[in-house]
Amino acid sequence: MDTAAIKLLIDIQHEAYKNAMELFVSQLTNKIDASQAQIMDLAKSLEYIQADVADLKYQVKQLIREKNEDKRTTMRWQDQIQSSSKLVEDLESKDSCVDKTSHNSLCIEGILEAEPETLLQLAATVTTLFQEKLEMSDVPLEQVYRVGQRKCSRPRSVLVIFCNPIDRDVVLRRSRMLHGTKIFIYESLCPTTQNVLNGTEEERLPYLSHAELIAKYKGVAQDSSSAVMSSSSLATANHHDSTSTHNADTGGGRQVLSLHVGQAGVQIGRVCWELYCLEHGIFPDGVPYPAISEESSLDPFFSETSDGKMVPRSIFIDLEPSVVDEIRRGTHQDLFHPADLITHKEDAANNFARGRHSVGREVVHAVTERIRKQVEGCSGLQGFICTHSFGGGTGSGFMTLLLEKLAQEYPSTSLMRFCAFPSPRMSTAVVEPYNTILHASTTMEYDHCVFVFDNEATYNLCVNKLGIGRPTYNNLNHHVAQVVSAATASLRFDGALNVDVRDFNTNLVPLPRLHFPVMTYAPIVSADNAYREQQSVSDMTTACFDPAMQMATCNPATGKYMSCCLLYRGDVTPNDVQRAISAIKLKKSVQFVEWCPTGFKLGINGGRPKVLPGADLAKMSRSVCMLANTTAFKDAWARVNHKFQLMYSRRAFVHWFVGAGLEDSELGIAQENVAQLVNDYQEVDGDDGKVDAHEF
Repeated sequence: MDTAAIKLLIDIQHEAYKNAMELFVSQLTNKIDASQAQIMDLAKSLEYIQADVADLKYQVKQLIREKNEDKRTTMRWQDQIQSSSKLVEDLESKDSCVDKTSHNSLCIEGILEAEPETLLQLAATVTTLFQEKLEMSDVPLEQVYRVGQRKCSRPRSVLVIFCNPIDRDVVLRRSRMLHGTKIFIYESLCPTTQNVLNGTEEERLPYLSHAELIAKYKGVAQDSSSAVMSSSSLATANHHDSTSTHNADTGGGRQVLSLHVGQAGVQIGRVCWELYCLEHGIFPDGVPYPAISEESSLDPFFSETSDGKMVPRSIFIDLEPSVVDEIRRGTHQDLFHPADLITHKEDAANNFARGRHSVGREVVHAVTERIRKQVEGCSGLQGFICTHSFGGGTGSGFMTLLLEKLAQEYPSTSLMRFCAFPSPRMSTAVVEPYNTILHASTTMEYDHCVFVFDNEATYNLCVNKLGIGRPTYNNLNHHVAQVVSAATASLRFDGALNVDVRDFNTNLVPLPRLHFPVMTYAPIVSADNAYREQQSVSDMTTACFDPAMQMATCNPATGKYMSCCLLYRGDVTPNDVQRAISAIKLKKSVQFVEWCPTGFKLGINGGRPKVLPGADLAKMSRSVCMLANTTAFKDAWARVNHKFQLMYSRRAFVHWFVGAGLEDSELGIAQENVAQLVNDYQEVDGDDGKVDAHEF
């Protein structure tokens, strides 16, 4: 072949190879692109899977935590059941007139009542209940009928008499399978045992949240007025009569609305309402006890629904839901109206400006509307009681915004506030002085009482007086709740000398700006020492003036008392109080300002103090709460103002407040306002010297 032919052949082969290579590269590129797209899709799917795995891990942790909590709760209830059962067995063993039929019978509450209803239909309903809920079939029943008078609000109890006592015991053991169904099965006890249980176990009832225990003690109290086997029992009628007694408005037109704001305010409010329920005899679901030993008025703090349930006149507000969710899932979740638990999706982040100017304004309208609806349900609103903290973002910022709204809507209504004041050495937020000074300056002109306490002083009381090694916030809140309960006891119980919300403002606020009384409570005795100490009225009164007993860190020796309110509860007579006050006036260590020689406002209330189950304080027959307005509290304000000045001189953290809507000039004005407050205390005290903040 010649050269031209060879060259032509080579060119043809080269072109073919070139075309084949281009086709291969094109196909390879397409496959690579498709593979990359698949890889991207797989990567996104992996991200979703990882997110789902993270959520599942979190849910598993939550379930494990809830399971452990439920396990601990169940063990605690089992211990209570065992101790209660032992008490019942001991009592019934000593009772010579035990109704033998009660060993073969059980009471069932919560079965809907048909109209009309025959005994055969009722027996079939009970048999179906045993089969479907308790997994028991062919249970022979001797007799089934309803007891009590018919009521529209709730069905009557069903009394079931078993042919075989073994079946009765099995049904009672399996009754816990009805948890959450609002159907309760409980024992029928003899009248002697019922009376003893009503007297000795009353303080344990509100915390028996397990449905079986609550129903059991409901049945004990309902059946205490008649024999269990009597078909003409008036247990339901007795419940109705006692409920109407509770609702007798001994203080007509004295309703009080409680507002609990921020994390500290909500936690304190939760414990306070648990204590109120214990004192008034109300179950965690809002149903009053069938029989109450002490006359009390529920109307000031509770409203009654059509079916006899008591609903607190309270509103819980927090800008983030976690703390309020504890109430929604807690023992008293059925006590509060769901609309009274108000939360938001974003918290104040310990920032006064966010609580007042930005995040708080998104929820304040809903809060004021709910307050308006609560006020409309009152025949005569006496005032508001608030719990919150000075140092938190919601407690300081949003509370300021809410107080402004309340002053506009209800200008003539009294207001009491129980506030957590910053501690000298213990703090939960770096910017606590900013929040405190800004809140105090903005609300300074409101002439209402602000009862102050701090965590450090209350912590020391728990350690030194109660012997608690490492107190928690729950221990502190229990102590604060006792003071709040004592301050409001006159509104809820009859007494020789009652004090209402307006009396606090009139007697404790001599000048509008000086409205920060300090709280003290006595006696503070641990449960271990309750049987070794007997506190007289004089001893309790003297203890209130001991600086170590104060719940706020200030030394009364550095100032003078402007006014003092002593609120006694329990086994106290006016003569004992007068002798105790006379002894206090003779003490040189207790000094009052010259222009207020009287100084004392007294309250004597017959309602004995109660203690929550599991609390650290011992149950005593009498107690006293002192709310004292003293010029020594200027030291606390000077201490906080000094901390404010140290940070503000460096402009530290100011940008966070300015960025949330606060004007820079407001910080300087607030500091000057609080500095003037310290000077006002000094003028009243008669001390011309300056307070050296460096001492603190």
